[in-house]
Amino acid sequence: MTNEPQKSRFDAQVSSAFTNYDEVDDIKGARDFAKRHMDNFTEILGRFDKTDGLAYTHLQTEYDCLKIWGIDTGLYQYERNKPKRDFRNLSSVAKSSIIGSLEDMEVQMYLMDITVPNKKQSSAKRLHKFLPRPFLGLWVDGLRCIIVTLELSVDLEDESNAKRGDTSPNLKTLFRRCAAGYTTVFKRINEGSSSLEDKLPTGHMKGPRNSFIRWGRETGVLLDGKSSLETKFVDSDKSESRSQIVNSLLSIESALGAMSGLLPEKRVSGKDLPAADADENSNSNLSLTERAKGLTEQIMVLQRCNESLAKAAKALVDYSIGSNGSNAGAVDNTATDT
Repeated sequence: MTNEPQKSRFDAQVSSAFTNYDEVDDIKGARDFAKRHMDNFTEILGRFDKTDGLAYTHLQTEYDCLKIWGIDTGLYQYERNKPKRDFRNLSSVAKSSIIGSLEDMEVQMYLMDITVPNKKQSSAKRLHKFLPRPFLGLWVDGLRCIIVTLELSVDLEDESNAKRGDTSPNLKTLFRRCAAGYTTVFKRINEGSSSLEDKLPTGHMKGPRNSFIRWGRETGVLLDGKSSLETKFVDSDKSESRSQIVNSLLSIESALGAMSGLLPEKRVSGKDLPAADADENSNSNLSLTERAKGLTEQIMVLQRCNESLAKAAKALVDYSIGSNGSNAGAVDNTATDT
């Protein structure tokens, strides 16, 4: 049995949103998107009990982050709040990125809607109508990546870390660059040859990307002030752990750059791939198999870097537990979950 009633409802919302966005200014279109997503998110989250464990916890975290982001940009509850980083004052590039991410969120909301059953329905309908619950983790990961992209799209560039008194890159700056690198690689993969993608391991980029974004969320890399991972290192004596994180982030950025170089500039058929980009890519003479092998090697680098990030974060948690135990729980979950 299909899920046509819900699909029709979401399709109607998407159609309405695109019509609104075409006919009115960008701020109204973005606000329509934001409000609908928050309404859908609120309804889906209401299907959980607090006893549902990590599924509920992760969804609640992303719900809170999306709500704060919407309020800060003036796209949600704008009638009663003063935006910190008003959408109307952002660059055209940032606005376009936000609209694109909000469009992408439609799919994730729909997937969650057909995965999380409505408890008011009969058990028979729930058994036949919804996707297996294990899929929920995948949809939450995808949703988290979109919300982090939204956050980074309006976040100000980080200044040099004056407290440290050195020229070491700020952790959030490095995280931002890696996230941008993931976006570039995903775009190039989607625009490239399906024959090449078929040769990559199952889940190829999504696994490392999702683990990386989850690490950033749970360690506080994206936060400012005393709650940020950067400040935690400033207030501790774990400089070696910070150096480990910096090196891992630089390695991730390098690996993503190498992957981008292995991908074609535009979609072509498998047999035409080498010839199509012969004038633009230095690796134009590589076969699909050779490209896939190179990409797979870099994927393994990304996985090892994620493991290194988790270990470094755990070292900071262990230090915090040894001193005062503050803010340890969330980072410790990252070290074990990533």
